Parts: sequence; C-alpha cells; structure tokens
Amino acid sequence: MSPCSRSIISQNLLQLNHPFPTCDIGQGRRHLDSSLFSGSSSVSVNDSLCYKMSFFKFLFVAAIVSNATFIEGYSLSNLDIVTRDEWQARPPKLVEPMPNPVPYVIIHHSYQPAACYTPKACIKAMQSMQRFHQDDRGWNDIGYSFGVGGDNRAYTGRGWSAVGAHSPHYNNRSIGICVIGDWTEKLPPTSQLQTIKELIDYGVQKGMIQPNYMLLGHRQVRDTECPGDALFNEIKTWPHWIPSPPNEDVQVENVNSGANAVLL
Repeated sequence: MSPCSRSIISQNLLQLNHPFPTCDIGQGRRHLDSSLFSGSSSVSVNDSLCYKMSFFKFLFVAAIVSNATFIEGYSLSNLDIVTRDEWQARPPKLVEPMPNPVPYVIIHHSYQPAACYTPKACIKAMQSMQRFHQDDRGWNDIGYSFGVGGDNRAYTGRGWSAVGAHSPHYNNRSIGICVIGDWTEKLPPTSQLQTIKELIDYGVQKGMIQPNYMLLGHRQVRDTECPGDALFNEIKTWPHWIPSPPNEDVQVENVNSGANAVLL
C-alpha cells in the first residue's frame, strides 16, 4: 500500500462530527420503541426529532459512501478524469491499440506550456500540446496518455489502451503521464501530485496497469532533462520507482505514430 493510502473513508470526506444539531437523549429514553413515528406520547417530541435527525444523518453518510470509489484503502471519489470531448480534443489521425495491463508508468513534464491552475488554462494547455504534436511533429495525436493539471484534474490524451508517443521503445507498453508545467526547480502542488498517484492507482484497479508496475522518469529512457529535477527527485521516493529499467529486448514501434518520438 502506498504512503498516500489512508482509511477507506477519509476524514476529509466524512467530517460529520457536527454537521447536524446534536441531540441529548436522557438516560431513561434511549430505546426507540415502535411508537416513535406513530404519535404515541411514550416518546417525547424532542426525542422523536432527535431520532429522525439521526436517521437522516445515516442516509446522508450512506449516500456519500455509495458514490465513492475505493482503491488501495482510500477514496477516489475526488478523482476527476476529463474526457477528450470535454477538453475539445481534435480527433486522432490514427489509433494503434495497446494491450493492457501495461508494466510501466512514465512521468513527464510539459516544460512548455507552463503550469496551469484553472480548467480553462489546463484545457488550453492540452490543446496547445496536441496542436504542436500533430501539426509540427506530424504525429497521430497528442503524445501522452494523460495530462495532469494544477486544477487537480487528469486529462485524457491517448488514454489507457492506445500506443503513445512519449518514450521511445516504451510507448507500446507504458502509460505516459505529463505533469503540465516546468518542474525543474520547484515541485507541483501537493494536490497535483496526489492526482497523479490517484490516476495511477485507478489504472491499476481498472486492470489497465499491472499491480507490480515499474515507475520511471522520462530521463531514464532517453537523454533528456524531463521531468525536471524537482519532480524527478520527488517520484524517486514513490514506492514503484526503479533506478533503471530491466534489460529487455527493444520493442519495435511504428515510427509514423510518433512512437519513437524525441520529447525534450
């Protein structure tokens, strides 16, 4: 279980210590009898109201729990994955299927565009990267599987099951996550880092990423400064990071897709 794991119902999700007025039921009135809602005088009006309030409090809690997705012991109810339609992505020129689950997750930074902290700015950043990759580089689509913005949302790029264009020789067996911004000298906000972790754990839970996946920074698979010194030093502390990829046969990739792309 990763360090970010917490109890199944996080305290932030269910801070219900004082969401409703408290009820002080006397020592002799703690048993709810069958006449509670019948109008019988055996239960006081105050106690009847108190029991009803407790019942509605229970329903409120149950509603929150029913809408939460639990992965590795903590709630992912706040994970917001933005679809391609929602950020108004262009259609891909071609989609090459990638089998799941994949063994690698590779972390990038965009460098440019700069960090974004609102949905509007992050959508603009995703559109800018796709336009550059398709028009200037001639690739099929934006190179990354996902982008993660400072608005704490994950943006669908090529998605879980399409060959990417972000890390030569790993594009057909990895999920490439671009952390939007330049993270050479400073770290992304804690909430943005948490979104990356939750996205990865969601991929594991959905069978898109192997449970024993290996985490790498882009600089570990090609000559580049990506994902920036600060971010790279951060991911080196995460449980699945490995110092170097295992010695494996080089995977043949379709160059026309941008699969053997050189990303700075």
